[in-house]
Amino acid sequence: MTEPYFIPQNNLPEKYIAIHTTDRNLFRRCRRKWNYQSALKQNLTLKGKVNPNLWFGTGFHFALEDYHGYNKFGNPKDAFKAYVNCFDKNTLDLDCQALIEIGYGMLDHYTNEWLPRRNEYKTFIVDNIPQTEVEISIYIPDLSEKFGIDVLYQLKLDRVITDSDNRLWFQDYKTAVKFDTKKLVTDPQISGYSWAFPYKYNVAAEGIVYTQFKKAVAEEPKILKNGDISSAKSQNTTYEKYLKALKSKYGPITFPPKYQEVLDTLLESETPEGNNFIRYDKVTRNEFNRIAEYKKILAEGEEMLSSITKLYPNPTRDCSWDCDFLPVCLAQDDGSDFEFILNNEFEEKKEEDLSWQKKIKYPQ
Repeated sequence: MTEPYFIPQNNLPEKYIAIHTTDRNLFRRCRRKWNYQSALKQNLTLKGKVNPNLWFGTGFHFALEDYHGYNKFGNPKDAFKAYVNCFDKNTLDLDCQALIEIGYGMLDHYTNEWLPRRNEYKTFIVDNIPQTEVEISIYIPDLSEKFGIDVLYQLKLDRVITDSDNRLWFQDYKTAVKFDTKKLVTDPQISGYSWAFPYKYNVAAEGIVYTQFKKAVAEEPKILKNGDISSAKSQNTTYEKYLKALKSKYGPITFPPKYQEVLDTLLESETPEGNNFIRYDKVTRNEFNRIAEYKKILAEGEEMLSSITKLYPNPTRDCSWDCDFLPVCLAQDDGSDFEFILNNEFEEKKEEDLSWQKKIKYPQ
């Protein structure tokens, strides 16, 4: 195997093939779906479909990129507002509208309650440039030589950070309906990013700080009809909010015992890793992991770029909610006119529309 190497973004080849972690994940999930959806193949998407989660995720990442970068807005909520204001609200569907308010609440909780108690990481600076949303391209000589065209592995790091001992980590943000930690030990994104990191920074990262934001807003404590604060332990609130409400009503020293029990319960949900709304997990990969990952990249890359790779489906119980191409797949197997469905309901995926970036109004 020939050693890969880093290529700066301003020095990319004129023509090349880019492999991303999403391509590899799709390929392993279902080769037929990969054939339809991957940019390496047909690159199809449903006509006229705007994915609210992707729209929201772009704005959320922009807000955190600014806050942990140059911080032009002073806080991520204002950065997210500026992103939202780039769009005509009449063109945003109801799902997008709902996510806007959720996003404001999520970012408020992050900066005002969660981060002050866990602000142990600092953004890594290189040549006065904060390392946020870092695009990385790694040249793969073995695949390039085999297929006669430059092949790159491309990825984007949400943030590169240093801990209190000045060790380097990379951070990834995920917004989700619920936390998922079981996948982290085998997550190919973490493995791929860990493999690529040393080619950019000339040192291996200690690991990833995998940061998950639940798509939910921490509510204020419930107030009963008689004016008392609810003592229900199942409230969708936080220790900080509940304590603040009690101090406002009873003063800063002592509270009725029933409230202390609620406080204790909420405090138990506050750990160094996070709470019920945000958490981070440190995940590491060693040198053996990185070597093994490169072997996987080569093996999968060779199959994905080959003209003789068989494109068969991999049906699972997730197809009903996880695949827009399910009607196409069923028609393809039962002899129906699947090409009619493809031609009428799908179109080639367009380049990501980044016109909003030119509309952002930064503070004076």
